[in-house]
Amino acid sequence: ASGASVDASASSPALTALRGVQLKRAADGEAVDAASVVPATGRVLVPFLTQFADFDSWELAQKLVDDLPRLEEAGVAVVAVGIGSVASARAFCDKTNFPIDKLHADETGSAYAALQFAPGFGREGGAFGWL
Repeated sequence: ASGASVDASASSPALTALRGVQLKRAADGEAVDAASVVPATGRVLVPFLTQFADFDSWELAQKLVDDLPRLEEAGVAVVAVGIGSVASARAFCDKTNFPIDKLHADETGSAYAALQFAPGFGREGGAFGWL
């Protein structure tokens, strides 16, 4: 799992890369533009989880659940993105107690590709991609 500190201004290269990328809200499955889920003003924490069954993602989500009250007090919005289906995102929230309204599903990994994240172990373009 990786966290990204993104400048939420309209000129942010990360937000520009995310424009046109489709995510789905875990709460209702509604498709949204990835750039639109990041608040335009204020501070925001955007953790990009790996996939919803990954233990690293679970640990990060559980830690964030504990820290959410302090983050909210400090005026930091939290918007998380994970790879997988909406059903998997909902199950993830059920198991980790992560707030469903703060989670988005990237069913194809498009946001990760747009941000040029490494595809992971054993995948084309990642470590040991030849496997």
